[in-house]
Amino acid sequence: MTYPERLLLGPGPSNIHPRVAQALSGPLVGHLDPVFLEDLDELSLNLQRVFRTNSDLAIAISATGSGGMETIVSNFVDESKNVVVALNGAFSERVAEMILRHGGNLKTVGFPWGQAFDPEKVAKTAKEHKADLIFAVHAETSTGVLNDVQKLGSLKGDSLLAVDCVTSLGGVAFEMDAWGIDIAYSATQKCLSVPPGLAPICISQRASQYILKQPRSWYFDLNLITKYALPNSERRYHHTAPIPMLAALGEGLRVLLEQDLELTWQRHIQTAELLWQKLSELGFELPVEKSVRLPSLTLVELPEELAQREAEIRKILLNDFSIEVGAGLGKFAGKYWRIGLMGYNAQPKNVIRLTGALKEIMS
Repeated sequence: MTYPERLLLGPGPSNIHPRVAQALSGPLVGHLDPVFLEDLDELSLNLQRVFRTNSDLAIAISATGSGGMETIVSNFVDESKNVVVALNGAFSERVAEMILRHGGNLKTVGFPWGQAFDPEKVAKTAKEHKADLIFAVHAETSTGVLNDVQKLGSLKGDSLLAVDCVTSLGGVAFEMDAWGIDIAYSATQKCLSVPPGLAPICISQRASQYILKQPRSWYFDLNLITKYALPNSERRYHHTAPIPMLAALGEGLRVLLEQDLELTWQRHIQTAELLWQKLSELGFELPVEKSVRLPSLTLVELPEELAQREAEIRKILLNDFSIEVGAGLGKFAGKYWRIGLMGYNAQPKNVIRLTGALKEIMS
């Protein structure tokens, strides 16, 4: 089936880079072909560069972002582990549910949706709970909030810090080593400009010592996966690697690093600020405080005349203008949208196209 060309400005997936599309459509090779294994080695090295880490345990899990989340939970959480989760959105709630299913002794620290968590309160709870592990979401996709995981990393004490950077990696400043982050997981379909289907993860040397010897999940068992996926490993078969997707991710990482990571972070900020300005001129409200507003994904409240027809307006945008935006989640369902400007889509021309379409609809 051939799909229509859409401008994907929702919470993900985003449009992919043309070079990624070309890599995705290349010839298929085997998962043990020397040419492919060379690319797999390069992919691991480039993931280290994008995560900003010296750790060599940087690989892509054959799963979506939630599979990356479950990989981390299943390899670090069982009945013996005390875990603290900072709750302020849908994806921190998801990781909390996974922890309960894996038997972890869970303690949550709750904050209102649309507000950032307090790192000091989270760290204090972790100390009281004698937490082996703290889970925190860097960029909360459900609310458009950017949480201060850097400060939390400085306060974590002896706990391991695991961070969800699904909507930030590649588009927002993220410094795994410098911020004291032990474990990170992401996804390909956001700021990396690659289709959904892979979950990049990175684990520090310190954290790798705490990987469970026999996780409940066979498929997500890092003791087995790393024997195939890591450079200089045995290349022992675990599952058939999704070769085209890994080739696409490899190319996406090359593009990102060629463009310069820090300049890409700045481009996302500048494009987001243009969006915020244009939406404000049209009467849209931005409920998230600017100091914690996520550049790659913006939560917006519709003007009253549009809020009454929220779903209809999104349908008009999609059918008449071929632009997709995301509906609100949870308490933000009904009169809020989530607008993503991630990776290849973080360009001023996309802001102009969206706001121009909204002007036409409103008139």
